[in-house]
Amino acid sequence: MVFKEMDVPNEFCWTTIISNYTESERWEEALCLFLDMICSSKSVKPSQFTLVAVLQACTRLPALNQGKQIHGYILKAGFELHSFVGSALISMYGMSPIKSDIYDASRVFSSMTERDIVSWSAIITTWEQHGRRDRCICIDGGSSWLFLCYYFLPRCPLYAHCMRGQLVIFYICLMVRDTIW
Repeated sequence: MVFKEMDVPNEFCWTTIISNYTESERWEEALCLFLDMICSSKSVKPSQFTLVAVLQACTRLPALNQGKQIHGYILKAGFELHSFVGSALISMYGMSPIKSDIYDASRVFSSMTERDIVSWSAIITTWEQHGRRDRCICIDGGSSWLFLCYYFLPRCPLYAHCMRGQLVIFYICLMVRDTIW
């Protein structure tokens, strides 16, 4: 392999190979290569793209303990502010059947300074997969137009039976009425 013949592979080379391993469902190799990157190179540090790829590998293995260690690295290295790193962490914690890990996903989401459609999708999917539709309605910022359109409109029949769901549906109708008129 050309990668092993390189004198000093840069971050782009490491990330490319780790991402390719993850995409090829060679998750253990992706994780091992990431560990090699961290341990063997003092000059090359992972980027947010590297971290997302290795977190996806942890999610698929599942290797939550390794993922938690990588989360510690992310905090130490200052990558927790990147929305796609946060979204990958939310997805990783969301795949865990352990209830406290689901709350870890929520803590990651709450600590994010910038939330995009990917981070919203990750946290909503996490709560919904664990049967907590009521939690999806209570998430901070849940009244934003993008959130309502993306999440509630396709799911209105699922929420029509609960009071909070009815209130959200009513709110959507008011917003649509005010927008149209």
